[in-house]
Amino acid sequence: IGEKNDLAFSIGGILYGLEFYEDAITFFKHSLRLYGEFASTLCNIAICYDSLNQLDTALEYVQQSLALDAKFELAHELLAELEAKLS
Repeated sequence: IGEKNDLAFSIGGILYGLEFYEDAITFFKHSLRLYGEFASTLCNIAICYDSLNQLDTALEYVQQSLALDAKFELAHELLAELEAKLS
């Protein structure tokens, strides 16, 4: 429908807040397809995978997030948490 706002990203955030993590991932990935890669979207996917205890996949997404924005503080925090859980 050509919306200017990233509705898929917003719906993903709502679903995450409701603890529907798999559904949130679906919408965040839809956002990636529609609007391209953004560090925040990739990090949100990582957070969802972390919440699902899929730590290796979460790590992949947080690393992609940091590759796009090396200064993204939330991604750095999540990376440290994931590394601690995986060690």
